[in-house]
Amino acid sequence: MLPGFGNKSIMVHNGHIEIHGKPVNKTWTMLDKPVCPGATEITVTDEVDWKVGDQILLSPTGRSRNEVEERFITKIEGRVITLDQPASFYHFAGNVYPHAQLTGDADSLSVNTVDGASLAVNDRTIDCANPDWTPLNASEQGDSITIRGEVALLTRNVLIRGDESAKVTGHGAHIMVRGKGKSFARFSYFEMFLAGQKFQLGRYPIHYHMMGEVDGMFIRGVSVHHTFNRGTTIHGTHNLLLEWNVYYRTMGHTIFLEDGIEKNNVIQYNLVVHVSPSSSMLMSDMDPAGLWQARPTNFIRNNHFVGSAGNGAW
Repeated sequence: MLPGFGNKSIMVHNGHIEIHGKPVNKTWTMLDKPVCPGATEITVTDEVDWKVGDQILLSPTGRSRNEVEERFITKIEGRVITLDQPASFYHFAGNVYPHAQLTGDADSLSVNTVDGASLAVNDRTIDCANPDWTPLNASEQGDSITIRGEVALLTRNVLIRGDESAKVTGHGAHIMVRGKGKSFARFSYFEMFLAGQKFQLGRYPIHYHMMGEVDGMFIRGVSVHHTFNRGTTIHGTHNLLLEWNVYYRTMGHTIFLEDGIEKNNVIQYNLVVHVSPSSSMLMSDMDPAGLWQARPTNFIRNNHFVGSAGNGAW
């Protein structure tokens, strides 16, 4: 164990570190069509360069965040991906009409809110394969909102992970960089698994600690999943670019701007799925957020926060 860094760590003090995996054209995309329970194929909105054998997640779109699913790719052709196991839950993709009307009696409802997909109405689910719904014409439906479940790539060709004991102890791997004006760190397209350390201040999967101005530094396209203490912490650090990362099954505030002094960081196009409470840090981690900040001087745009036990962005 090194003072100030702990163990199971990659640490830099007054130095230079870069870790880069093979880039992918999309780290996450969205469903083009709804997915029914039992389906073994999904269609996404973008053509992706993912590979057979890669692990992906399907984000939850129902009432429970635990309807997230992990699958492996067995075949991919254009925008159609074949899964190794059938989907267990329904994943929505379509248009919702906030001003549409329900028709039918209490025992036999049809719904005018969804384009050919399933929706629970008064605890009755309308089957997505054979929907029992009566569409209205466009003028009666009014404005629509497009909602689609996310599909994200977890696999990268470079993997940094904790050992198997971390599943029991919550004591995983972590990366920490510090040294104001004297360190340089850039990370892209690697996977981090079983990361972060419970009950340990400063032991987060990826941690920029009191770095000051970090122009030109970034965390891009990284997959961070199954963590025990946050996802990425930006502490006393400014001008960092955080984009196209995937965070999944994290504990506590996931993208965390620690002190409220952080400014001009750009946080964009990140996906955070399934955030769980944590009793190891702040009281507010019991009501966790996908992104937590205390100062509105950063640029936060086009991120998706799905299935948090607390808040999306706080």
